Amino acid sequence: MSVPSIRGQRWEISRRGPPDIFEEHSNMRPLAVQLLYNRGVVGAKQIDSFMQTQFESIDPFLMSGMEQAVKRLLAARLAGESVCVYADYDADGVTAAAVLVSALKSLGINTTVYFPSRTREGYGLNIEALKHIAQTGTELMVSVDCGANATEQVEQAVQLGMDVILTDHHVVMRDVPSAIASLNPADPMSQYPFRGLCGVGVAYKLIEALSIETDGEIVPDHLLDLVALGTIADVSPLVNENRHFVICGLALMQRRHRIGLDALARVSGLDSEDIEVSDVGYRLAPRINAAGRMADAQVAFDLLMSESEDIAEKLAEKLEVLNRQRQLATLEIMKNVVDDYVSTTGLPIFAINDNWASGVVGLVAGRVVEEYGVPAFIGSYESGIVRGSVRAPQGFDVIASLENCANYLNTFGGHRAAGGFSLDEANITSFKRKLFEYWESIPSTEKGELVLEVDCRLYPASVNSDTLSVQTELAPYGMGFSQPVYVCEKMSLDRVTTIGKDGAHVKLRFAELSATVDCVWFRGGRYVNQLRKGGRYDVAFTLRKNKFRGGDMLEMNVEDVRVNAVESMDLG
Repeated sequence: MSVPSIRGQRWEISRRGPPDIFEEHSNMRPLAVQLLYNRGVVGAKQIDSFMQTQFESIDPFLMSGMEQAVKRLLAARLAGESVCVYADYDADGVTAAAVLVSALKSLGINTTVYFPSRTREGYGLNIEALKHIAQTGTELMVSVDCGANATEQVEQAVQLGMDVILTDHHVVMRDVPSAIASLNPADPMSQYPFRGLCGVGVAYKLIEALSIETDGEIVPDHLLDLVALGTIADVSPLVNENRHFVICGLALMQRRHRIGLDALARVSGLDSEDIEVSDVGYRLAPRINAAGRMADAQVAFDLLMSESEDIAEKLAEKLEVLNRQRQLATLEIMKNVVDDYVSTTGLPIFAINDNWASGVVGLVAGRVVEEYGVPAFIGSYESGIVRGSVRAPQGFDVIASLENCANYLNTFGGHRAAGGFSLDEANITSFKRKLFEYWESIPSTEKGELVLEVDCRLYPASVNSDTLSVQTELAPYGMGFSQPVYVCEKMSLDRVTTIGKDGAHVKLRFAELSATVDCVWFRGGRYVNQLRKGGRYDVAFTLRKNKFRGGDMLEMNVEDVRVNAVESMDLG
């Protein structure tokens, strides 16, 4: 009997791997074999390769355009030319800029950086910025984390007297023939064997190539903490090269390699020596992103480049303030959306307002999808221009929906699950009508649903430090190599308590669990009325060690809860 979960998610519980896999790897604990099997890591050779700590880097010159890019940058050094790095304002763009600027300056190249304003200029290259950059005497501009489809803008830059090298990872929809080189593993024509690099990863490969051509004048490995930060922040798949970047980058962070990151860790309440992927994703990256969302990405860039502890501390504190502002703005807009736009008909949520901070609409869209399971188109507008973000549940194609409405859009881009768009205020009504027509025209199977992928069932007695140690051996986890999710079934609820501001979170106590295990459902407060003391529930959760205030408790972080099927029949 199928019972819906409290959050309305469909649970997909992985089947146990075939017996021969466990026999073949009898030297490993069965849970480790199952977790690897669920993530597609099967066979002795693949598992052995995965477990090795050494990684052989992919030749950067396999990336299309790399030779031309390196040749042009070294020519700029020889001629004493000025180079401007044009970066996106998110954490991926900021870290990519820091990687590239650090390396180019160490090669003696006169290098500046430019971050567009999210509110005034929006994402990507824009003509007014290019005019300003050209007026400063820049002869070569290098984009990071943007520019893949900027055909007209690059042509304009060339007319202004600048050569352009593009480095990006976003989907390529058109050629940019005026660029000296376009480095992009996502280009369908690219021969590079790994397409999962984010912006900072592509920038790093350029630095690797420069290091080869200059006989090691720069040491790329010293930049891997920045690469790890950007890779995790951009939710890139933690496989192949990205996995290597993150493992090595975390090691650098734990050694307090970079003054700015160490200062940011302190204001985030972290000890650098214990930093993990989740700390970067939920504590460090949001503070880096807060600069571009709420003020100027230059603040975050300056922090990462800082060589002064005093300056780094002040910049980290400034990011902390901006992050608090970001949190408050997100909560306020989320409340507005829920109160005024959420319907009970299962339609996409289309919400646009001129009073909303444009820097957080993407965060709100993600929260809407997470809580309501429908596509969310959230935007803000100023001076007659709307800039919005789209997020969607699994199965809905964001790019297809935007392409269908392209006649009413100025710009759009992204991928299947997330995207962005801009349009004139006068086209809001037409765009919304066309969007809803598209929604009605597609089959229900393409409208998306919330899916929770579960690794395996555990007995409550197995929620212990041994299980945690098994999953820790396979870390790091992230997109493409997901954090393990387990299910304990038919547990009896002894106690439920709301915690946090306004009872936003829930602390649960189940009779079958050890007293040394905390069970917390973050943002579960809205479901507390659906939890009955004495009821029997299936609980889906992740497992971690709670390090808060020096604690050493084992913590179950609840992902979802459903009434146990037997309990459901009893209550019927």
